[in-house]
Amino acid sequence: MANRKVTPLKDEPGTSLEDIQVGLSNCIQAINTLSGKIDTFTKPTANDTSSLKDAVGKAAANEVRLLLEARQRKFAEEEEAAKERGEITQQEYFQTLTERYEEVLAKCIALVDAHKKHWPELVHQCEDTVKRVGEQSRKNSDALTKIADFVNRVTGAQQPKCVPPPLPKDKAEVIPFLKQYLLYVVKRLCHSRHFRKFLHICMCTSSAVFLCALCIIANDNARLRTIEEKYVLLRDFSRLDDRTSQRADYIEWLYSDENEHRQEIDELWQQRQQRLINKKPR
Repeated sequence: MANRKVTPLKDEPGTSLEDIQVGLSNCIQAINTLSGKIDTFTKPTANDTSSLKDAVGKAAANEVRLLLEARQRKFAEEEEAAKERGEITQQEYFQTLTERYEEVLAKCIALVDAHKKHWPELVHQCEDTVKRVGEQSRKNSDALTKIADFVNRVTGAQQPKCVPPPLPKDKAEVIPFLKQYLLYVVKRLCHSRHFRKFLHICMCTSSAVFLCALCIIANDNARLRTIEEKYVLLRDFSRLDDRTSQRADYIEWLYSDENEHRQEIDELWQQRQQRLINKKPR
């Protein structure tokens, strides 16, 4: 116990100046006492030198023992005071650390083994995750860029500048100037938001007119097909009567050259209209 050097803990306060002064005064007192005992001896001779050495050694050992005992009592009092306050003492701390040394060492070894075993896999997983996140971020950035470009085109926020060509300086530059000016006008029209809206309206109107005309043509074709079927049936059944067959042949002959027989055709239509009027009840 006397040879054990007590090392203060990291959070333990250092020795105060008062304690150092007390220890120093004790040492000075012990040295003075030893010096007084030495002075009590007479001047040694060659025969009693050994007895002087023994006396000095015993006195020094006694003072050192007293100093160590006082220091040990002080440590014991500090430990008792710490126990009363409910704090852990140095002895308990070192004992607990010694008891748990094997457990802590085993946990550290297990942690190092797990680190060596799973670290490459974790690194690969992190790399894959970073690559996936980077790819997704790039896709999102491209999508946002496309959306921003579309919004800019619609709103006209960032349209390219159309600068008119410079005026020609001589006659040789007139024709290139006209070409460039026509191109400039076309670009201005294409970049104009109102002109684009006008084109959209024209395209929608043309599409609507085309659909209406297509419906009308389809309806007329259906009616013509029905009339043709009726004409075929009437022509076949009119052959049963010679008079009716002759009239049908005459009408067909008239319509074979409509412009030449327009007068006869009009007379027949007038006769038909007159006959219909006569058939109406009065």
